[in-house]
Amino acid sequence: MGRRAVDYLLQAGRWFDGRYQLGMALEVQKRVASHPAATPAERRVAAVAAADLMRRLGMMQLAEAAANEAVKVAEAAGDLDCQRHALQCAGTIAFDRSDMRAALECYQTVERMARDHGRDDWLAQALGNVGIAYARMGRNAAAQSALEDAMWYAKDDGTRVRLKLNLAALTANRDGSAAGLRAMGSILEQARAFGDEALLTHVLNAQLGMQLGVDDAAAPATYRECVEVATRTGMRQIRAIADTNFTTFAFARGEHAEVERIATSAAAEFRELDDARTLSAALTIAAGARLLMHGADLATARLLRESARNARRAGEPHALSSCLLNRVKLAVSRDRLALARRIAGRMRELAAAFNLNAQSTPGAAAAGAERLISEVEQGAPRHNGLPPSAFDAVTRERVFGRDDQRAM
Repeated sequence: MGRRAVDYLLQAGRWFDGRYQLGMALEVQKRVASHPAATPAERRVAAVAAADLMRRLGMMQLAEAAANEAVKVAEAAGDLDCQRHALQCAGTIAFDRSDMRAALECYQTVERMARDHGRDDWLAQALGNVGIAYARMGRNAAAQSALEDAMWYAKDDGTRVRLKLNLAALTANRDGSAAGLRAMGSILEQARAFGDEALLTHVLNAQLGMQLGVDDAAAPATYRECVEVATRTGMRQIRAIADTNFTTFAFARGEHAEVERIATSAAAEFRELDDARTLSAALTIAAGARLLMHGADLATARLLRESARNARRAGEPHALSSCLLNRVKLAVSRDRLALARRIAGRMRELAAAFNLNAQSTPGAAAAGAERLISEVEQGAPRHNGLPPSAFDAVTRERVFGRDDQRAM
């Protein structure tokens, strides 16, 4: 009976995870990790899965501790495969917290393990993640070299599609979205042919991000397909992410009420899923739209407070910096320039603390905040208390971050 219970839990965990019911999936993995009828290997694997689910839910401190413990347990047991997964998980937690040095250390440890044991399949994933970490650090040449090496070792179509997607994202971040779209080439068709709908939604979201302001005519069709796939497969989080990313088009058309509606609906979904990082991003977008429509009001201030709480809970500097930019706008609209300057200073410190360059969301948001303050100080005309750059360059957090690249 005990063995049957474990088998049922393993099946349930896959079911919940596949439908992005992450809280339920986490509870299941915790039960497997402590179930007396589970094998030691199953308990180790479940512990790593639980750590990764904590990460995806924005429970970063718990996730970090769980992943580090899983690395130690797997190493003590001599379970190389589990140790590799645990290190990848620890690296991705560091990646999501923008601690690129720690992420790179984990990924390079996996790379050494793969080379020492002649595991090309491990090496493709490890080099892919090394490349993504380098890209986030602004080391584009090293990133491209690692990603191209990973392509050489990749054997299965799914890994190759992911690597091509990351190479396209690298091109977009280095040379602009139009170049990124050209680099996408046939990636979308390959993802469709591969049959992995979770992968397909990530490719569609990445393409949508690159189309923003570059190929506005094609973007609605990309958005509709992403929503259709995510809805069909029960991927509630991906559906809400697509909705939130699509608000850029409504922003560009000046449809701020529509932006607020979409972002508020997505925030409700993320709140129910207890996804702190994406919840913070959606709340920031909703607050930004309200601020442009109504100026400073209590509802906007409440949204920004909740956004900041969740960004801090997720340990996510990109989401927090976007939230702080809107707090600068709020302060400026109330003529509280001293407060706006203090917040802008914190934004610069945030970018510096994570060693992020000027093109990152924190760097760009800090520059945007300083530009807003400068315009007000120079007597620029204002609407709802805000100077022109608050309207013609809406800086917001892309839900997948500034980079379309994600650890594999």
